[in-house]
Amino acid sequence: MLFLLGFLSLSLAFSPVAPTGERKGAGTEHWPYRLFLTETISNGGCPGYVSGSNQEPFKRDLALKQLKALASEHGITMVVSLVQRDQIASLAKQVPLAQEAWKMHTEDRNYQRNVKLFEHVAELSKTHRVYVHCRHGTHRAVIVTMGAFIAAGKAKSVGEAFRLADGHLGSFQAGYSRPYLRHLVRYAREKGIVVEAMYKDF
Repeated sequence: MLFLLGFLSLSLAFSPVAPTGERKGAGTEHWPYRLFLTETISNGGCPGYVSGSNQEPFKRDLALKQLKALASEHGITMVVSLVQRDQIASLAKQVPLAQEAWKMHTEDRNYQRNVKLFEHVAELSKTHRVYVHCRHGTHRAVIVTMGAFIAAGKAKSVGEAFRLADGHLGSFQAGYSRPYLRHLVRYAREKGIVVEAMYKDF
């Protein structure tokens, strides 16, 4: 009996399945860079990469392996691509895995397009286990996940949305990333969601 328990523990320790609720840093054949799994809307980096280096080329064969693993080992049924949209779309057809391509916007004139994306991903999560990815899994994918949790009524505050999406405020201090969070905060206010003091400057 003890031998069996030890064997099971050892098997689990080497399982390729990434645990829900724990962000993975480096990518592998079994998951993309910065994968974060939840029961409904997951997020992370683009399939086809194992690191956050901007010098790393997109690897088509690796992307296909990671997409297959997302589907077979992690239960993902829908991929929402914010980058490498054409490449991921063609590969997703081989899994098969449902896939949609969207663009996130930083301009305030396009704010409603981001809102449409938040609400669409929330709707997708009713029938799919969704994986939202950008290149690094730090900014856009996190914001879309946060917005979708707010749209779905699962986050009662911006802080709770951050926790559910495993995002970090420090990632949005740079000028290029602040507009994404500004749109999320605006959406939260419009939905009557609590915006904690630390987010009000956005």
